[in-house]
Amino acid sequence: MARQLILATLLVALLGSFAHAAPITADNAQRVFEAVIHLQDVSDLTQLKPYGLMITSRHDLDLIIHASAEEVAFLQQHGWKVEVLGRTDQIKAKEDYRSFAQAVTDLNTLVDTHPTISSIFSIGTSEEGRDLWAIKISDNVESDEAEPTILYDFSVHGDEQIGTEVAFEIGRAHV
Repeated sequence: MARQLILATLLVALLGSFAHAAPITADNAQRVFEAVIHLQDVSDLTQLKPYGLMITSRHDLDLIIHASAEEVAFLQQHGWKVEVLGRTDQIKAKEDYRSFAQAVTDLNTLVDTHPTISSIFSIGTSEEGRDLWAIKISDNVESDEAEPTILYDFSVHGDEQIGTEVAFEIGRAHV
């Protein structure tokens, strides 16, 4: 009898440990809040791991996450010190960013405005058959010199528009 009681207790403990083994929110589109979890100790990370949180950074004992309302409520109900910083879904709408056609036009304008130090060329095509454009900015743009080079690689995923915007700002800063 005692053996069965011990086995039953172990089984209940084991099942309880799996109660939240799956992420609280599986759909990243629902993670519209940027929040900070104030940890007591670095070992708290181990306790949070099963929840499948979207951790974006850590500063000392502050863990920055993107979370759904459900995740924030769950964490607070379970004793975690969570501070919501703001919403992440109020950033620019998709239509506020450059379209592919506008990006190509703006690249050509950048090169046309600075023809002695910049050139534009295709480095291949996308799965949709569109050119993948690159620009070269150099004091001697017509030749490939044996000198240090920096490659900025942006917009690897076409649906992540911010990469294109950052590329244009860096391009403008260098011409």
